[in-house]
Amino acid sequence: MDTNTAEEWIPLSITHVLYPKDDTTGQLLALLSLTPFGIVVAFITLSLFVRDIHVIFFFCGQLLNEVLCLVLKRLFRQSRPIQVVNQKYHSNRSYGMPSQHSQFMAFFTFYCLLFFIFRLKRKSNKFKSLLVFAITLLFIFVVYSRIYLLYHYWSQCFAGIAIGLLFAIIWFSIINYVFEPNIFVFILKMKISRFIGLTNVYIEPKRSHNKEIIKKKK
Repeated sequence: MDTNTAEEWIPLSITHVLYPKDDTTGQLLALLSLTPFGIVVAFITLSLFVRDIHVIFFFCGQLLNEVLCLVLKRLFRQSRPIQVVNQKYHSNRSYGMPSQHSQFMAFFTFYCLLFFIFRLKRKSNKFKSLLVFAITLLFIFVVYSRIYLLYHYWSQCFAGIAIGLLFAIIWFSIINYVFEPNIFVFILKMKISRFIGLTNVYIEPKRSHNKEIIKKKK
């Protein structure tokens, strides 16, 4: 989008996501930029009704990623692009470095990729490939929407992607090599966990867990 155009910008429905009036592409990208909110709703729904311990800790990592982004924004204090838009809806109170949407989607996307590749064994490769394609495509569109709608510079989006990717690798490693072998087993054995129905649905236990169960049966 050209930042020098004086066209009218309007908010998307009840949200404050702005897009150029009569711009179908802009409206679609504005809708797609709301994807992180949908993901958060999905996390909360799964945490409450499925109560899978891995999903809950995945959500915790996503929230920590958001906290990290807010801290970095305060640290860098880099402005967003200058928008020639209706100042009634636009606010410059928030900083642009790194892009919060980009960091959110990068963490979510790359964590899912790692999970599909290394831990999700029960599904077919065709099904996993379809999930990877859909999530990656959504990730690309959300990041591009922040550029198209003039909320971020490319550098701010790339920074968000890099930070989200790095944190996804770190959090996935912590979950798989620290929490799952040492903490998840302990949590699942707690009375409160059994009472609320906390489970381990989406991943198969590692061999070390299976050996522990076999030893106890003997």
